[in-house]
Parts: sequence; C-alpha cells; structure tokens
Amino acid sequence: MTVIGITGGSGSGKSTLSALLRDEFDALALDADGIYHELLETSADMRDALVSAFGTDILSKGKICRKALAAVVFADEEALAQLNAITHPRVTDEIVRRMKKTDKAVCCIDAFGLIQSGMHRICDRTVGIIADRGVRIRRIMARDGLDEAQAAARIDAQAPEEFYRTHCDFLLVNNGSAEQFRKDCRRFCRKLFGKETIDHE
Repeated sequence: MTVIGITGGSGSGKSTLSALLRDEFDALALDADGIYHELLETSADMRDALVSAFGTDILSKGKICRKALAAVVFADEEALAQLNAITHPRVTDEIVRRMKKTDKAVCCIDAFGLIQSGMHRICDRTVGIIADRGVRIRRIMARDGLDEAQAAARIDAQAPEEFYRTHCDFLLVNNGSAEQFRKDCRRFCRKLFGKETIDHE
C-alpha cells in the first residue's frame, strides 16, 4: 500500500485532493479530524484518558462534550499539548487499524496536524496544500460564516506557509478556481503514480 499524507491550513483545499484520490484512484480516504470526532463519541479509552487529564466537567451525559473540552484546552498551551499527547496516538492507531483492514493499493490521510502529530511517519509521501492568505480568508468566510477578522485570526493561529515548504515532500498551490485545482491535483496524481485516470479535462 502507498500511503499519501495530505496537510495544509484552513481554506487551503486538502479535501479536494483527498476526494480525487478516493474517486479516481480508488484510494482509501481517511480524515484524521473526522476519526478524532468519532473516537470522542465511541472510545471509552479516549474518554477515560481525557477525564483523567481534565476532569469530569468535560462530560455531558457520560460523553465528552467537545465545547467543554475546547474551552479547557484552547486557552492553555500546556493543556492543548496534553490533549494532543492523548489523542494523536489514538487517532494514528485507528488509522493504521483501518489501513490494515483494506486491500486497496493507495491510502490517503487528510490531516491538518499531519506533521505535528508525527502521523507523517506512517506515510510514504507527504503533500502540503498552500494558498495565498487572502484566498484562504475568503474561503473560510464563505465556508464557515465567519467575518474577515475571525477568518484571519484562525489562519494566524496555524502554521505558516514556510512550515509546509520545509516539511512536505510535495507542494500544491491552490489559488484559483475549484475546477482548476482539481485539474492540478489530477495531473499531480498521474505523475506520482505513473498512470492515467478517466480524463475529465
């Protein structure tokens, strides 16, 4: 199996590449953030570890309350680091478990914190998606209903573009239309795998 790690900041377009790999290259597409949210709902092990670290105030009806957890950790760098130390290994283990259950030749992992979590170590190639700041702000505003200041604050709290230039094997720039970026992704995948897909261009 070839494992492709996809990362980038909010509004960069990670999901476009992941969807294309799934739809046109028959990849197993795994969303690390989605798996994290699933584990918050279903994993007793994760629940117990989080309660041990942050107390029962993060529970609601016996389950982790995401809003309560966020209120505890995102105002405190040490608490956030503790959260990551608890959740990142468990998310990675679940991703590896799902990879072992499939016979697909390609897996892609869409993960905002791919590098920071150490998840890149289970990948054969890593791809960073970058876009200009103004483009990302407009996308976040349209997608999440935020105003410009809120969208800018989200970007400023994330890793800068240079981080992805330094740590990823490949970079894709997504400053144009959604259709143009799909074409760029398709071209990149053909080059990466050395084979053609259905030609939509």
